[in-house]
Amino acid sequence: MDKELKNRAYDFLIIGGGPAGTGLLLKAMEDGASSKLFENRIAVIERTNNLIKGNITQFNINSDTLSDVFLECLQGNNTFTDLAELKNEVDLIKTYKGKSIPLVMLDSYYTKLGILLKQSLESSGKCDFILNSNVMKAIQKRDNTYDVFIEGRSNPITAKKVLVATGGVPQTTIDRNSLFAKAVPLHAHQKKCIHSDTFLKNGLPDHFKEALLKNPKIVILGGSHSAFSAAHSFLHSFNLPGFAIDTIKIWSHSSPKIYFNTKEEARDNSYFDYTDADICPVTKRLYRLAGLRMDGRQLYMQMLGLGKLKKEDRVKLIVYKNQKSELEEDLDNAAVIVLAFGYRFNLFPFYNTYGKQIKFKGELNQHWVNERCELLDENGIVVPNAFASGLATGFIPKGKLGGEPSFEGQTNGIWYYQNAIADLIINNISEHTPNLS
Repeated sequence: MDKELKNRAYDFLIIGGGPAGTGLLLKAMEDGASSKLFENRIAVIERTNNLIKGNITQFNINSDTLSDVFLECLQGNNTFTDLAELKNEVDLIKTYKGKSIPLVMLDSYYTKLGILLKQSLESSGKCDFILNSNVMKAIQKRDNTYDVFIEGRSNPITAKKVLVATGGVPQTTIDRNSLFAKAVPLHAHQKKCIHSDTFLKNGLPDHFKEALLKNPKIVILGGSHSAFSAAHSFLHSFNLPGFAIDTIKIWSHSSPKIYFNTKEEARDNSYFDYTDADICPVTKRLYRLAGLRMDGRQLYMQMLGLGKLKKEDRVKLIVYKNQKSELEEDLDNAAVIVLAFGYRFNLFPFYNTYGKQIKFKGELNQHWVNERCELLDENGIVVPNAFASGLATGFIPKGKLGGEPSFEGQTNGIWYYQNAIADLIINNISEHTPNLS
């Protein structure tokens, strides 16, 4: 029998060993004896052989957070086996202190940190790890525990409570029903399209580069961080001919927001697109959650001519307000179309006690969880003892977790996974959680 399967019953099962899933473990180690998490019998199921890093180091862009954040998990009362093994990686990250860092430079750090995390928690008996394993389904039992089935293994793992942290899947599918802004068909342009996830990970395929040499016109659909990261990459990361004025067009449903440390800083940069509802009551930061950061932020500020930055006129933002013919013309004329449509939550099937598959609220509105990170069924009712965290869950922080009251999007980020959200879930799963015998 595999070592990982000696225990088949757990108090808490984490499904997904990437940044969100392991964020709880890292937070508990940082908190030391004060953490409630390790009062539970825990296991982590991860589909790859790596922990912590997920897909983050596959992106050929700079981080949208300060490099310092990636080292915070090493602070506190953690009990890692030997942090000296990370010296070279930590020293490298520290050279970017106060700045963003190319995400690919975090690969060795997260690979080694994942190994140390596994060694530390296994040796102390605090957590089991089941790697290279893919969860196929979860079945709710009458006592609201779960049988979780792993591909290729007939016997399930039983858990009192589960956390689904399986990440997001890029929304890449284009069919005859695919529309931008519910009005502009995309199917006829399918051969010119590339999703921002694919582009930012793997670069631009040769046939797209050849097309741009002949016709350097690009359309980016969507106004998210990835849209501006894609535009920044086109301007700075490829040996392409110089782009002329307005040859990269970003079509968005609404005007993007810009992060500032304070509203005074925003005003000093001649930025006034905000109200008091856009200010985080905890940190006083403007657009703490919704705002563009780092490279994308700088590009948009240049496009607007804010502060003392040099004006960027090669990229043009167009907010879609029924300019259907104009957008269709841009799509016809573009050599490359980047789809910055975000991600959908990668959730495996859940079945209730009657064997019927549970439908979730997130299938309708992309918000899969409530303010406690509990999964919600299609009627908005909490699915007992089932939590979710990570990319595309649609979590919106409330109260002491901070964030601007106007925020309606999705909360993502290493800091949240390893701090505020980790604390929230740990406290919630520790409420009335009897050990399974």
